[in-house]
Amino acid sequence: MNWPSSDYDFLQGPDVCEESCIQHCLDDCLCVAAVYDDKGTTCKKKQYPLSSGRKSPNITSIALFKVPKNIGIDKKGQSLIVVLAVLLGSSAFLKILFFLASSVAIIYLYHKKLNLPRNIDSTFATNVRSYTYKELEEATRGFKQILGKGAFGTVYKGLIENDEEAKNDMKRLERLVIVAIWCIHEDPSQRPSMIKVTQMLEG
Repeated sequence: MNWPSSDYDFLQGPDVCEESCIQHCLDDCLCVAAVYDDKGTTCKKKQYPLSSGRKSPNITSIALFKVPKNIGIDKKGQSLIVVLAVLLGSSAFLKILFFLASSVAIIYLYHKKLNLPRNIDSTFATNVRSYTYKELEEATRGFKQILGKGAFGTVYKGLIENDEEAKNDMKRLERLVIVAIWCIHEDPSQRPSMIKVTQMLEG
Protein backbone atom coordinates (compact mmCIF):
# COMPACT_ATOMS: atom_id res chain seq x y z
CA MET A 1 0.00 0.00 0.00
CA ASN A 2 1.24 3.51 -0.75
CA TRP A 3 0.02 7.12 -0.63
CA PRO A 4 2.29 9.01 -3.10
CA SER A 5 0.67 12.42 -2.64
CA SER A 6 1.23 12.42 1.16
CA ASP A 7 5.06 12.36 1.05
CA TYR A 8 6.80 15.24 2.82
CA ASP A 9 10.24 13.74 3.50
CA PHE A 10 12.40 11.21 1.65
CA LEU A 11 15.35 9.20 2.91
CA GLN A 12 17.59 7.00 0.78
CA GLY A 13 20.93 5.32 1.07
CA PRO A 14 22.75 2.23 2.32
CA ASP A 15 22.22 3.30 5.92
CA VAL A 16 18.44 3.29 5.51
CA CYS A 17 16.83 0.10 6.82
CA GLU A 18 13.42 -0.81 8.22
CA GLU A 19 14.51 -0.10 11.80
CA SER A 20 15.99 3.30 10.94
CA CYS A 21 12.88 4.18 8.93
CA ILE A 22 10.72 3.37 11.95
CA GLN A 23 12.93 5.45 14.23
CA HIS A 24 12.93 8.43 11.86
CA CYS A 25 9.11 8.41 11.85
CA LEU A 26 8.93 8.04 15.65
CA ASP A 27 11.26 11.01 16.12
CA ASP A 28 9.22 13.24 13.80
CA CYS A 29 5.98 14.77 15.19
CA LEU A 30 4.55 15.31 11.71
CA CYS A 31 5.09 11.71 10.65
CA VAL A 32 2.00 9.50 10.94
CA ALA A 33 3.23 6.71 8.67
CA ALA A 34 6.32 5.66 6.75
CA VAL A 35 6.68 3.52 3.65
CA TYR A 36 9.89 1.49 3.51
CA ASP A 37 11.14 -0.19 0.33
CA ASP A 38 13.97 -2.64 0.90
CA LYS A 39 14.77 -2.90 -2.84
CA GLY A 40 15.56 0.77 -3.22
CA THR A 41 16.48 1.23 0.44
CA THR A 42 14.15 4.21 0.61
CA CYS A 43 12.01 5.56 3.44
CA LYS A 44 9.16 7.95 2.64
CA LYS A 45 7.55 9.75 5.56
CA LYS A 46 3.83 10.55 5.32
CA GLN A 47 1.64 13.19 6.95
CA TYR A 48 -2.12 13.73 7.18
CA PRO A 49 -4.23 13.44 5.13
CA LEU A 50 -3.34 10.05 3.67
CA SER A 51 -4.94 10.61 0.27
CA SER A 52 -4.89 8.86 -3.14
CA GLY A 53 -4.02 5.48 -1.64
CA ARG A 54 -2.88 2.78 -4.06
CA LYS A 55 -2.76 -0.97 -3.60
CA SER A 56 -1.04 -3.14 -6.19
CA PRO A 57 0.83 -6.47 -6.31
CA ASN A 58 3.70 -4.54 -7.93
CA ILE A 59 4.18 -2.44 -4.79
CA THR A 60 6.91 -4.12 -2.72
CA SER A 61 7.12 -1.46 -0.02
CA ILE A 62 5.96 -1.86 3.59
CA ALA A 63 3.60 0.66 5.21
CA LEU A 64 4.41 1.43 8.86
CA PHE A 65 1.86 3.33 11.01
CA LYS A 66 2.60 5.25 14.18
CA VAL A 67 0.28 4.45 17.14
CA PRO A 68 0.40 5.65 20.78
CA LYS A 69 2.06 3.42 23.34
CA ASN A 70 0.04 1.43 25.90
CA ILE A 71 -3.24 2.18 24.17
CA GLY A 72 -4.36 -1.42 24.54
CA ILE A 73 -5.41 -1.92 20.92
CA ASP A 74 -5.26 -5.45 19.60
CA LYS A 75 -4.46 -6.39 16.03
CA LYS A 76 -8.12 -6.27 15.03
CA GLY A 77 -8.44 -2.74 16.40
CA GLN A 78 -5.29 -1.65 14.56
CA SER A 79 -6.65 -3.06 11.33
CA LEU A 80 -9.85 -1.08 11.83
CA ILE A 81 -7.87 2.14 12.32
CA VAL A 82 -5.88 1.49 9.17
CA VAL A 83 -9.04 0.84 7.15
CA LEU A 84 -10.72 4.01 8.46
CA ALA A 85 -7.63 6.09 7.75
CA VAL A 86 -7.46 4.79 4.19
CA LEU A 87 -11.17 5.35 3.54
CA LEU A 88 -11.39 8.81 5.07
CA GLY A 89 -8.20 9.93 3.37
CA SER A 90 -9.09 8.72 -0.11
CA SER A 91 -10.91 10.91 -2.58
CA ALA A 92 -12.78 7.85 -3.88
CA PHE A 93 -14.58 7.46 -0.56
CA LEU A 94 -15.70 11.09 -0.60
CA LYS A 95 -16.95 10.74 -4.18
CA ILE A 96 -18.96 7.64 -3.29
CA LEU A 97 -20.41 9.39 -0.24
CA PHE A 98 -21.39 12.42 -2.34
CA PHE A 99 -22.97 10.18 -5.00
CA LEU A 100 -25.07 8.30 -2.43
CA ALA A 101 -26.22 11.51 -0.74
CA SER A 102 -27.16 13.04 -4.12
CA SER A 103 -29.10 9.92 -5.15
CA VAL A 104 -31.10 9.89 -1.90
CA ALA A 105 -31.91 13.60 -2.26
CA ILE A 106 -33.05 13.20 -5.90
CA ILE A 107 -35.28 10.20 -5.08
CA TYR A 108 -36.82 12.04 -2.11
CA LEU A 109 -37.57 15.18 -4.13
CA TYR A 110 -38.99 13.10 -7.02
CA HIS A 111 -41.46 11.22 -4.80
CA LYS A 112 -42.37 14.43 -3.00
CA LYS A 113 -43.15 16.10 -6.34
CA LEU A 114 -45.35 13.19 -7.46
CA ASN A 115 -47.50 13.45 -4.34
CA LEU A 116 -48.01 17.21 -4.58
CA PRO A 117 -50.99 18.57 -6.57
CA ARG A 118 -49.97 20.60 -9.58
CA ASN A 119 -50.51 24.33 -9.37
CA ILE A 120 -52.89 25.72 -11.98
CA ASP A 121 -52.03 29.02 -13.62
CA SER A 122 -54.39 31.80 -12.51
CA THR A 123 -55.07 32.64 -16.18
CA PHE A 124 -56.76 29.29 -16.70
CA ALA A 125 -58.16 28.86 -13.18
CA THR A 126 -61.80 27.85 -13.41
CA ASN A 127 -62.24 26.25 -9.97
CA VAL A 128 -61.51 22.87 -11.54
CA ARG A 129 -59.95 20.52 -9.02
CA SER A 130 -56.33 19.46 -9.54
CA TYR A 131 -55.24 15.86 -8.95
CA THR A 132 -51.98 14.29 -7.80
CA TYR A 133 -50.10 11.90 -10.03
CA LYS A 134 -51.08 9.00 -7.76
CA GLU A 135 -54.79 9.85 -8.02
CA LEU A 136 -54.56 10.01 -11.82
CA GLU A 137 -52.72 6.70 -11.94
CA GLU A 138 -55.44 5.01 -9.87
CA ALA A 139 -58.27 6.62 -11.87
CA THR A 140 -56.81 5.47 -15.20
CA ARG A 141 -55.81 2.05 -13.83
CA GLY A 142 -52.16 2.68 -14.56
CA PHE A 143 -52.80 4.76 -17.72
CA LYS A 144 -54.17 1.66 -19.43
CA GLN A 145 -56.68 2.86 -22.06
CA ILE A 146 -55.64 5.60 -24.50
CA LEU A 147 -58.44 7.75 -25.93
CA GLY A 148 -56.28 9.84 -28.23
CA LYS A 149 -53.07 11.71 -28.82
CA GLY A 150 -52.40 15.32 -29.71
CA ALA A 151 -49.82 18.08 -29.66
CA PHE A 152 -50.24 18.58 -25.92
CA GLY A 153 -49.90 14.90 -24.97
CA THR A 154 -51.87 11.68 -24.61
CA VAL A 155 -55.44 11.44 -23.28
CA TYR A 156 -56.31 8.43 -21.10
CA LYS A 157 -59.67 7.12 -19.98
CA GLY A 158 -60.16 7.48 -16.26
CA LEU A 159 -62.90 6.97 -13.71
CA ILE A 160 -63.14 8.50 -10.25
CA GLU A 161 -66.20 11.00 -10.46
CA ASN A 162 -66.94 8.32 -5.50
CA ASP A 163 -66.05 11.97 -5.74
CA GLU A 164 -68.94 13.97 -4.26
CA GLU A 165 -67.36 17.24 -5.37
CA ALA A 166 -67.38 16.10 -8.97
CA LYS A 167 -70.97 14.82 -8.74
CA ASN A 168 -72.18 18.17 -7.45
CA ASP A 169 -70.38 20.10 -10.19
CA MET A 170 -72.34 19.03 -13.27
CA LYS A 171 -73.55 22.56 -13.99
CA ARG A 172 -70.02 23.86 -14.22
CA LEU A 173 -69.13 20.97 -16.53
CA GLU A 174 -72.11 21.74 -18.78
CA ARG A 175 -71.07 25.38 -18.94
CA LEU A 176 -67.53 24.44 -19.95
CA VAL A 177 -68.80 22.11 -22.68
CA ILE A 178 -71.17 24.79 -24.04
CA VAL A 179 -68.37 27.37 -24.15
CA ALA A 180 -66.06 24.89 -25.87
CA ILE A 181 -68.66 24.05 -28.56
CA TRP A 182 -69.49 27.72 -29.06
CA CYS A 183 -65.80 28.56 -29.56
CA ILE A 184 -65.58 26.13 -32.51
CA HIS A 185 -68.76 27.38 -34.24
CA GLU A 186 -68.69 26.90 -38.01
CA ASP A 187 -69.41 30.59 -38.55
CA PRO A 188 -66.46 32.60 -37.16
CA SER A 189 -68.70 35.64 -36.66
CA GLN A 190 -70.83 33.63 -34.23
CA ARG A 191 -67.89 32.69 -32.04
CA PRO A 192 -67.69 34.57 -28.70
CA SER A 193 -64.97 37.07 -27.91
CA MET A 194 -62.36 36.24 -25.26
CA ILE A 195 -64.04 38.69 -22.88
CA LYS A 196 -67.32 36.77 -23.15
CA VAL A 197 -65.49 33.45 -22.77
CA THR A 198 -63.83 34.70 -19.59
CA GLN A 199 -67.15 35.97 -18.22
CA MET A 200 -68.91 32.70 -18.97
CA LEU A 201 -66.16 30.66 -17.35
CA GLU A 202 -66.39 32.83 -14.26
CA GLY A 203 -70.16 32.22 -14.13
